[in-house]
Parts: sequence; C-alpha cells; structure tokens
Amino acid sequence: MTQEHGQANHFRNVARALEHIIQYVDFFRDPGLIVVMEYAPRSLGQCEIMSDRECVTLLLHVLSGLAYLHGAAILHRDVTPDNILQTSINPPFWKLSDFGFSKKLKTGAVGTSTFCGSPLYVAPEVDGLPHSLYTEAVDLWSLGIVGVEYSVGFGNAIREKVPRKWHTAVRGRAKRSKLDPYLLEMLQTSPEKRPSASAISLKLKDRECYEENRAPTSSAMVRQASGTDLAEPSTLATSEDQPRNH
Repeated sequence: MTQEHGQANHFRNVARALEHIIQYVDFFRDPGLIVVMEYAPRSLGQCEIMSDRECVTLLLHVLSGLAYLHGAAILHRDVTPDNILQTSINPPFWKLSDFGFSKKLKTGAVGTSTFCGSPLYVAPEVDGLPHSLYTEAVDLWSLGIVGVEYSVGFGNAIREKVPRKWHTAVRGRAKRSKLDPYLLEMLQTSPEKRPSASAISLKLKDRECYEENRAPTSSAMVRQASGTDLAEPSTLATSEDQPRNH
C-alpha cells in the first residue's frame, strides 16, 4: 500500500468512527488519488450570520469532531467555513471535512511546526513560525474565529491586515456576541490557556441546559397573561455587522 493510500485509509477509518466528521466512502487512483466522500448540500461558507442557538449547535457539532480527532492525536489545521459542511438543514447537522492539512502526531510528539492554514483563521502561534511548535490548540483558535464570524460578523475588523492587529480586532468583535465567554476562551492568544475541545463543549452544553430550563421573565409572563405582546425596542442591523463575502 502506498503512503497516499495508507493516509486515505487512515482518515476513512477515523471518519467512520464519528458522526460529526464527513464520511469517506471510497478512494481510488485515476491516475491521482480520488477520494469519494459523503454528500453535503452546502458548506458553512454559504451561510449568513446565525442566531445564538444556531451558532451553539454549530460549535457543539464541530467541537465533537475536534474532540475525537485530538483524542487520536490528529490536528485538523484548517478549520474554516468552507471545511464545515451541512449534511442536514432541518434539523441542522454539521460535519468537519477536508483533511488535506491534517497531521497525525507521532507517539511522544508534543506538537508540529509546519506552516499551513487559511490566513483569517490561523492561530497566532502558527504566525510565529518557523521558531515555534504548535498543538491541537490551533484548531480551537480557528473555531473561535468561525464563531465570531457567524454570531456577530467580522465588521471593520476584517480591514486589519497585520496578524497581531487582526487578532486583537477579532477578539474585540467577540465581545459583542452573547457567546463571548466561550469565544474568548477559544481566542486566548496563549495556546496553553485555550480549553480543550471537550472542555469548551461541556460549558456550551451547560449554557444550553440553562437556556432551555430558564423560567420565563416577568415581562414574558405579562404577555402570556394578557395575550398581547409588549413593544420591544427595535434593533437596526448595520453594514458593519454583515458577514464577510465568501
């Protein structure tokens, strides 16, 4: 078996083990390596800004995939909207795809140092190469960026071209989201301070349980009793809040 076939077979076996990783159906040569994958009608890159609940669902699904990969000592290294596919729209179901940049760490290895990834989503420690190693924490940073993009949008932060300024600007955008405690944890500039995929997933699940079980507010009870809706202040969307063009 060639190295290409061995790698394809390895990732097919990994994908089959978890529902939030796109399934690898088959692979063959014609003459290069052709990989047949599960069909998905669209990618996250084709979507607009989401509600908080939709964004939490997205994050939980991707975190589930990352937790499994990281447990198998695999770094995805390119978590972007185009590599997150939606296999079901109602209810929404998201899966990680495209393992072209993925890396399985050798036994005993603490990290890797190859530069790869997409500029908007790459972690600060990868920008510091070739002088530093990085770990699976890079995937948490990238997902944090995705979370900002689909909860509040990049806004004017997208204009920052210098990596360090971009990192600061996107963290500032995260503070505008109701999910900011979780996004900011993933966007810690020091990789050692970022939570694992499993840890941040548990926190998001706790948040969802709280939201589902929370008692109605007094104003909601008044509306229910009277059968009428109280006027709520309107919110105007600005051009700054729109998602980037994919």
